[in-house]
Amino acid sequence: MHPIRQWFAIGTFLLSGCGRERNVALDCGAVTDPRAVLARCLGGDLVHGHYIGDLNCYPFAAPERMKGVWQAVLEGSYFDANATVARQPDSRSDAWRNANTWLEASPIPPEARIAMQGGPPRAYAVEFIGRRSICPGIFGHMGVSPHEVVVSRFIRMDPLPFPAETPVGSSDR
Repeated sequence: MHPIRQWFAIGTFLLSGCGRERNVALDCGAVTDPRAVLARCLGGDLVHGHYIGDLNCYPFAAPERMKGVWQAVLEGSYFDANATVARQPDSRSDAWRNANTWLEASPIPPEARIAMQGGPPRAYAVEFIGRRSICPGIFGHMGVSPHEVVVSRFIRMDPLPFPAETPVGSSDR
């Protein structure tokens, strides 16, 4: 190969990658605008529309391996990335509300499902393959979580002690 062509090929490869997805600018404000969500995700009809699901409605990153702590509580399913212990959630804190990540899994283990329906809260050290929401949205129960991870497959799920200061059935999660 001629030296100029060789450097051109190398430069092109370095700048554009090799068959990887290219980063595309994403306007999260436009994607999560309520009118756009209604049109895209419910066919424009809030009353009679059929919701197409979070993975089809919102932009999500490619599947990746994640680990952290999953807390299953009354009407809640919260993921704390890279954590090793369950922490006391503070739903009154703006910082907690803005960082809150809903964990969606199917099937949900029976003990976690019971916790989400009002049974004793559960916490797990988890490792899984899943997808992370790219833009803040309205995820989880009543749309209280601005972020979501959708689990494709659990690799590990070990029970952890749940913070003792939270009474069972408390809404302060």
